[in-house]
Amino acid sequence: MTRARPFRFGVFGENARTGAVLVDTVRRAEDAGYSTFLIRDHFIEEPFGHQLAPLTALATVAAATTRLRVGSLVLSNDYRHPVTLAKEIATLDVLSNGRVELGLGAGFSKAEYDGAGIPFDPPGVRVDRLKEAIHVVKGLFGDKPLTFAGKHYAITNLDGYPKPVQRPHPPILVGALARRRFVESQGHTDVASVDAWLRLAFPLYTRTPRDPDVARRAVRRPEVTQWFTRPGGEGHTFNLFPDLSRVRCPTLVVGGEDDPMTPIECQADIAAALPAHLVRFERFPGCGHAVLPDAPERALAVIRDFIAR
Repeated sequence: MTRARPFRFGVFGENARTGAVLVDTVRRAEDAGYSTFLIRDHFIEEPFGHQLAPLTALATVAAATTRLRVGSLVLSNDYRHPVTLAKEIATLDVLSNGRVELGLGAGFSKAEYDGAGIPFDPPGVRVDRLKEAIHVVKGLFGDKPLTFAGKHYAITNLDGYPKPVQRPHPPILVGALARRRFVESQGHTDVASVDAWLRLAFPLYTRTPRDPDVARRAVRRPEVTQWFTRPGGEGHTFNLFPDLSRVRCPTLVVGGEDDPMTPIECQADIAAALPAHLVRFERFPGCGHAVLPDAPERALAVIRDFIAR
């Protein structure tokens, strides 16, 4: 039986852009009983507004509070080497007396990568690099020196210091491609993990009630899914991203922000890879994978406007 976890509430620090506002916000949040204070990790203003540097701001938050947990939602893995990140997070955990929660993702804003001069690799590459980074960070939090040779990072007999207060490590929240996270485990795919992902994702396919008879009418072929997602299969190698820049017609990308099949970060990747002068990207809050049944009036209005232009 899965152990129930207490329900918690957190606060985003998106509008705290001065030291005084930041400290006032977190002290009020702590007094109100909130559990966690979270900060994003971005260089550019769009789409969330300018943000303070997360780790420095979180250190200020930790110093100004006594109970409030501090965390990132989420740090982009490509903006920091995992050795540097491990040291910063461990130090923050020590200085906060064990109140850190590390959110780490694969990155999604092509405009941000381009502005910073960071190569914006295909999603699969960024997720693979994220997996290695998490291994490195956890290893440096461990009791023994770490030696690791991966495709993206190589660490030789390095003993992380300081060690975090929370053992074996602070809580880690991973933000990345949902399908790849749920279907793949240590580079292998099996029927059980695929079925677990389907059980999780399909009930969230739409946010509006679905025809209860649709599951009975659907034809499922597990062996096809297994073939597609097997190690080395087409599910791991199929990649149209390099060709999206060659599109020569206006393209509308619509995405549900609660989509469990193609997360909104992946949809943003798709839109960013298309020619900027031809693409229109529309996000639909509260919608799953099937935007039209979840928000028919707005979706049809967007489609009509796109066609009219």
